[in-house]
Amino acid sequence: MFLRPRVHFLIFRFLSKNDHPMFVQPGQSNPFQSSRIRFVTDGEVMPHWQRVGVILLLTIFSFAGGCSSLTGQRSELTPAERRNEELLAQIQEVTVKAESLDKLNEKHQNDLAQATRALQKTEDDFGASQKQLAEMTNKVASLEAELANSRQSIQTYQASMHRQSTMTVVPNNSFQNQQLAISSPGVSYKVDGDYIRVSIPDSYLFQVGGVWQLSTDGCKTLTEVGNQLRLNFPDQEIGIEGHTNQLYVNTQSRLNAHEVSAKKAFAVAFYLINNSILEEGRLRVSGAGANRPLDISGTTEAELNNSRIEFVIYPTTWR
Repeated sequence: MFLRPRVHFLIFRFLSKNDHPMFVQPGQSNPFQSSRIRFVTDGEVMPHWQRVGVILLLTIFSFAGGCSSLTGQRSELTPAERRNEELLAQIQEVTVKAESLDKLNEKHQNDLAQATRALQKTEDDFGASQKQLAEMTNKVASLEAELANSRQSIQTYQASMHRQSTMTVVPNNSFQNQQLAISSPGVSYKVDGDYIRVSIPDSYLFQVGGVWQLSTDGCKTLTEVGNQLRLNFPDQEIGIEGHTNQLYVNTQSRLNAHEVSAKKAFAVAFYLINNSILEEGRLRVSGAGANRPLDISGTTEAELNNSRIEFVIYPTTWR
């Protein structure tokens, strides 16, 4: 583009017989003010339209040449510039890949967080299930223990009923005069017709508030009484009766009184059997509730004595 004024000047210098009007000196005639501007070729004057065409063609060629020259200059890059362009392209490619990896990593982080929450919920549910399972296991163990006690009670009743059908009666006058060497406090005994009764108040056998749970002193008392019964009456059947009092009936119910008296009697029987003091086959276990009091005066002391365990020596043998 910067060559065009020079080219135009040369064109007019070459084609015009006179100088270019831009360079006409003062006092000289301007050939473009003349009626005929002469462009000569080989000494001949060219027509006006040809001169205009030649000028246009030369102008186009000069412009195209200048542009091509400039374009060529721009397309020619040094090795360092080409290396920079390659590095820029590589950087752009790496940047695009990094952005893609960032998005993928963010997605993986979200998936991991969601999986972690799901795992935590599963662990919480598993912990709750384990707790429920432990509670159910304890309940099942408790029910199994109660079932075992009930089965043992039924077996004891069945054995007692079977023995009653095959028992033999022996007059009690053969051992009415025997004395029991029992030193434990609270123990008393008496002859009741054909029976001998050994009575022990609850306060000497059971824990305070435990209803049918034996105390340490109570276990010692039962051990002494059981050994004396086995020694003095080796062949006789022995009944274990549980009794409550009217105070319990007033605060609970008569049905509950019967249930509690039976449980007390079975607690005593299980202790004697499990410790090999008395044989299971010779025992009759029952609960009388508050139906057979020892003292009907109604005082507090009388009611405490009415709540008791009685051993009954029957006039029958068990073997």
